[in-house]
Amino acid sequence: TPHRPWIQQFAAMVFSVETAEECAKVIAVRDELRAQNFSDLWHPYVLMYALHGIVALAFVPLSLKCPRLVIAIMVLSGLIWPLTWILNQPLWGQDGSTGSQDLSPGGFLWWGVFIKWLIVNFCAAVPVVYLRVLRTPSHRTVMITGAFVYVILGANVIWTVGLVKHEVVDWVNHATALTLTLSLVFHCIALRKHHARDFFEVRNGFVYGYATPFPWLMCYTVWNVLFVASISIGMTLQDILFWAMMLGFRTYDTKRLPIEMYFAYARPVQLGVYIALSDWVGTFIPFFRQASTLKSQQPLP
Repeated sequence: TPHRPWIQQFAAMVFSVETAEECAKVIAVRDELRAQNFSDLWHPYVLMYALHGIVALAFVPLSLKCPRLVIAIMVLSGLIWPLTWILNQPLWGQDGSTGSQDLSPGGFLWWGVFIKWLIVNFCAAVPVVYLRVLRTPSHRTVMITGAFVYVILGANVIWTVGLVKHEVVDWVNHATALTLTLSLVFHCIALRKHHARDFFEVRNGFVYGYATPFPWLMCYTVWNVLFVASISIGMTLQDILFWAMMLGFRTYDTKRLPIEMYFAYARPVQLGVYIALSDWVGTFIPFFRQASTLKSQQPLP
């Protein structure tokens, strides 16, 4: 009724609470969960978000000025796989015993995360950064690298179709994944047949990609946000970061080309650093590995 306090009206609307006793319970829970000081607001995700943001921004100049070091970091980040196997240490401390996902060494999800690292860090990030090392690579090297990286990009989109959840938003996202992949293929064909243009170009040490125009990139971003949000809202941070890194690379470039031209370099570097940082700190730093909230929620990687 209009005479109810606003919190009781809100509780009745959201929680289907009608009686005064039920409303009192809702208010008690609200008061219990309300932050009373700064420490109540502290959450492992807060620090993880800060770390991801700082590291992503740091890798903009680092990948341009010290590309060999970035390649070494990408490759050495793979040491986490033999280490977790030898130490029998689950990724993010999640062994499935407390209702969390089972990321124990040798398990199905452990292999899945390893394959993800292999595709992103080793097969995508390392080749594009190596073009920066070469500075003036041969036409053949640029052509092969561009074709290979775009195959990896298409595969990284199309594999999500296999994750069937029988929800309307998932089916729409599956259709979008198919459309994105097909449009990427057709655009690559059009570039070669009608414009005789390479997929990649290396100019003044900067790697530019021509197969992902701005409209495609916007659709890709929305698709990826919806896909990862169905797993964990926290994972949408990666979409914010790759746009930030593209802007960073464009700022360093004296030519200042359209922002979508930097996607081919920025996305592999960003996602590779994101995966490496998430896996290492979540597995070997107790603050994150033992966080109770991360036992029931999907971690950032």
